Amino acid sequence: MESRWKAIAGLPVARATLGLTAQLVLALAFARTGKAEAWRQSAAWWVAWLVPVNLLTVGLVVRRERREGRRFADLFARSAEPPRKDLPWYLLALIVSVPLGVLPNLLLGRLLWDSPFAGAGPAFGAMPRELVWALLLLVPVTQALAEPPLYLGYVLPHLLSDAPNPRRAIVGAAALMAGQNAFFPLLFDARFIVWRALMFLPLCLWLAWLVARRPTVLPYLAVAHGLMNVSLVLLVLRVSLPVG
Repeated sequence: MESRWKAIAGLPVARATLGLTAQLVLALAFARTGKAEAWRQSAAWWVAWLVPVNLLTVGLVVRRERREGRRFADLFARSAEPPRKDLPWYLLALIVSVPLGVLPNLLLGRLLWDSPFAGAGPAFGAMPRELVWALLLLVPVTQALAEPPLYLGYVLPHLLSDAPNPRRAIVGAAALMAGQNAFFPLLFDARFIVWRALMFLPLCLWLAWLVARRPTVLPYLAVAHGLMNVSLVLLVLRVSLPVG
């Protein structure tokens, strides 16, 4: 059982490693051009290097699915019932997800720094506006294809099939999904790491429980997840626009 859980966790570990590698490569590139604090600068550009990491993540998931005799599309459960049967679940997901996605973030910021927005400062930096406009499309699409299918479409069902207690599987999948954020980006600051790792844990627990109860809502959640990430690019756009 233990080795099986390690195999399932392999893809999330690979995704975190990809994120760390992408940040390191960009930091080295910045250092070669003489930029000061190259690591922090590469961290501030994480919304840009998130796109290739997402694409590589999808490639790893597709490869794993083929090895197990399935297709990527099989991660999204199909329902024999009309789509309207999922509508109440989807509405419930949205109603609960919005406060769970925002409030823990702000409360943790207040707890760790006495300011709800302190963590966002080092996490976002100015980029060329042409790149930011491209990211408005690339980030939502690749996030929708990478994160929900990996954590809720692959990891969660595998854990549910192995765990004697479904709650253990839900907590495990949610912890992996939330914990990955500590690497997107990684800064060697204990408060920042705690903030990134825990800010979405309540939301991830909710989504994992929801998909465990109603797997057919995953496609809708993937679309919503992608749209939610438009806000990341808008934050980058805001700091990239000239002042005045």
